[in-house]
Amino acid sequence: MDSISDKLFKVITAEVPYKEESGGFTKYGDWYGENVAKGSDGFDSAAWCDMFLAWAADKAGVADYAGLFAYTPSHATWFKQQGAWTSEPEPGAFVFYDWSGAGTIDGISHVGIVEKVADGKIYTIEGNTEGVHLKRKVRDTDSVVGYGLPRKVKVDGATYEEAMAATAPPAGTPATPDAPVGADGSAVLAGAVLAAALIRPHRLRPRAPKNARPQRDTRPKRDAKRGAGRWRALAGAGLAAALAWGIPASAMAATQPPAPTSPAPASPAPAPLAKGVPLPYGVDVSNHDAGFDWGADGLAFGIAKASEGTGFTDKTFARNWSEIKRNGLVRGAYHFGRPGADPVRQADRFLDTVTKQGLEAGDLLILDLEVTDGRSAKEVNAWAKRWLERVHDVTGVRALFYSSWSFAQTHGDGLGDYPLWVAHYGKEKGEVTAPEPWTSWAIHQYASTDHDHNVARLPKEELRALGYTVKA
Repeated sequence: MDSISDKLFKVITAEVPYKEESGGFTKYGDWYGENVAKGSDGFDSAAWCDMFLAWAADKAGVADYAGLFAYTPSHATWFKQQGAWTSEPEPGAFVFYDWSGAGTIDGISHVGIVEKVADGKIYTIEGNTEGVHLKRKVRDTDSVVGYGLPRKVKVDGATYEEAMAATAPPAGTPATPDAPVGADGSAVLAGAVLAAALIRPHRLRPRAPKNARPQRDTRPKRDAKRGAGRWRALAGAGLAAALAWGIPASAMAATQPPAPTSPAPASPAPAPLAKGVPLPYGVDVSNHDAGFDWGADGLAFGIAKASEGTGFTDKTFARNWSEIKRNGLVRGAYHFGRPGADPVRQADRFLDTVTKQGLEAGDLLILDLEVTDGRSAKEVNAWAKRWLERVHDVTGVRALFYSSWSFAQTHGDGLGDYPLWVAHYGKEKGEVTAPEPWTSWAIHQYASTDHDHNVARLPKEELRALGYTVKA
């Protein structure tokens, strides 16, 4: 398998299975609206098959070669323009479907990625399939219009493989440590040019074609149609054009994220485990993971969703909370934050939910912040500060802050004094670097299957020390 496909599948397979939330919300659409469409509304509940691939390409650091799109006909057209279009399937190819049978690019309404080809069928991973899922599919090719090949896309005149070969250190050059991740999620290139970072010029995104329109899901019932109501949120010529703008990402920049204008006090660096000592392993669950076996071998800690927004209590929290304790694990509870509603009310409701089930010494309290609810980065940052301050005022605990690497870097200004639980699926477990303003991380979420997989960089006793302390 080529290098781009290998990077993509490391991210993509860790996401399977995924199911969109109520109202059609997906983290992939929310990310796209925030980072590609730059704050435009409606993407978080839009048909998301192509936005999932954009999210994965960004996390894998290959967005320039895979493209960032929400509108599948534009994505297919882009591959053709890049000379990276074919009628033959191969692992790593983006497969484009026209369910009407016309076989035209204008009729394309769905996209996935080919995992393997066998016996005349393609084995794929597709988002927004059956209306709501990210899952594996086995399909014939009758409805396939063609395949886009990221491995054949050229950036600054070179394919990904050619670019990597040009920057590889000469034979015999000592290996260098993994480079930190840039602000756009792509890895900073290291090796022979470590002392002089390679900087590619940023390229403007092409303007959307005049006939650009929102992606509509016209699949047959086996891949359930989207309701028309969902797309009313995307009405308006400006947004319709924006949907086709996802065109290639700005080029990878081999620079560190800029320092915040007002540096926050750094969190005290916990003493990491000695080199070679296995990192404590733990999982986090929600109502999507009902019945998880907390007595499974190898667990050191467990984290359970308690609440979301101002009105949702996770129905599995009480069981999870008691079972984590019964099995002698470090336990944590998290609140899924909604910046569109009052932070103090949400913090109080979260604490009430946890306290009713028993808040004990060493229990971790956590803010899970992944969405903006249409608020600006500054507003989301202020919301997070207020939630965290409220929890600290009531309990004396500096709650952990959970988010993806890029979201934390964008919205975390001034939060560096709160322990960081960072999600980054493009890095091997424990090999992630903390985004600014943090100088270290406490927990790394590195993969997601039926549940999320995590490691802590400090032993159980020190992890527990980040939690609640019983007041005298």
